[in-house]
Amino acid sequence: MLSDFVEVTITTVSTVLARAGFGIPLILSANMTTTARTAECASLAEVDAVAGISTSSPEYKMAEVLFSQARKPSKVILGRLANKPTQTWTISVPTVPSSGVANSTAYQFLVTAPNDTAEQAVSYTSDSSATNAEIIDGLKAAFDALSISGIASSTSGSGDSKVLVLTASASGTVFSTRVPVAQRANVWVAASHPDPGFSADLTAIRSENDTWYCVLNPWPSKGYTGAIATAIEALTDTNKIHVTRTNETETIQATSSSGVAQTLATANRERTSVFYSDYNDTYIDAAIAGLMLPTDPGSENWAFKTVSGPAADTLTSTQRANALRSNANVYTSTAGVSITQLGTVASGEYIDVVRGRDWLSARLAEDVFGLFTSLVKVPFTDAGIALVETAVRGVLQEGVAVGLLSPDPAPAVTVPKASEVSAEDKAARLLPDVKFTATLAGAINKAQIDGTISV
Repeated sequence: MLSDFVEVTITTVSTVLARAGFGIPLILSANMTTTARTAECASLAEVDAVAGISTSSPEYKMAEVLFSQARKPSKVILGRLANKPTQTWTISVPTVPSSGVANSTAYQFLVTAPNDTAEQAVSYTSDSSATNAEIIDGLKAAFDALSISGIASSTSGSGDSKVLVLTASASGTVFSTRVPVAQRANVWVAASHPDPGFSADLTAIRSENDTWYCVLNPWPSKGYTGAIATAIEALTDTNKIHVTRTNETETIQATSSSGVAQTLATANRERTSVFYSDYNDTYIDAAIAGLMLPTDPGSENWAFKTVSGPAADTLTSTQRANALRSNANVYTSTAGVSITQLGTVASGEYIDVVRGRDWLSARLAEDVFGLFTSLVKVPFTDAGIALVETAVRGVLQEGVAVGLLSPDPAPAVTVPKASEVSAEDKAARLLPDVKFTATLAGAINKAQIDGTISV
């Protein structure tokens, strides 16, 4: 028999390398009833059934907006917070850009209570010798007279520095404030609750499920947003992004460096994108993330998008310019069409570039590693080096196919000859100097047209 001389054994290798995903959002949750730190939900119904989150919670409402987009992710991951935020708003009477408080002038802001959708107006008209403290005290008295359940009021500071502080009675709830368009120069609002401990929550959530790419936070504030931005930026073993929102009046009314968008821009945060929206509780961040995360990284442009749910804001050209100058995105109506602008992260880079670069880095690492694990050996010869070169070229061509990289000039890859590699690198089994060049395809956000008409 032939087997007396030759024995053949065939083994089927079915190991599949896990590939990083770039379309799954993580919604932070303070109201999950499960003991697990994460829950994967493929539909809005599962957010309630699987994660145990009530339909009145901010996490559920954020997921509702996310799943209502024309394109939507295949699933969302809820991440349970052990350190729960307590929603706080600070209402101030600015001396900049105006020249101070005004006599006999109406001051007003709007508030929406937890688990409610109706806005209530808080108004006070200053007297003939107005002071900042008088106006703040008047607004506090007007708010207290409304007897809104779930919110406590207090004041902080004195004189021209006095502010009104509204604080949720329970952690994990959301209530909202905003300023009417006509009052933006008179009253400023800002979410002001501190970071309750995001770094520890991030570690615990990632240890249980780290397949998500984009974190969404129902409770943004300068302190909490800043902590999330810092933590996401500091990750060294993976690449993720953070999309958030703000209705902080300073974003559109001032060019100082103290607002949340201005602070993130100054810190050059490249993994956090801020969207301004008058309405904190319509979740513009979830809307744009829900619409754009299902796209192939690098194939998309986060500008000029119309989302479902949030309404477009009415901004003056100066207010729009103030926001964009701080690298905050806006959602406004142009020629009757509601569109996002300009689709950047806080550093000023475009979101699609950051996401496309993350995809390229991950796929290069995965495909070359997959080469190493799929073969018995990749020899340190010109033929073996060519296999690595082919893997790199394949990823770059995929980048061209999805629109991340330009086909002209075409991506180029260079590798050394085996004879050019030092004995030390060969002994360490290290292939150095695998290099590529490629050009981003980019996107067109503005066109300049010149023409001549003659008779």
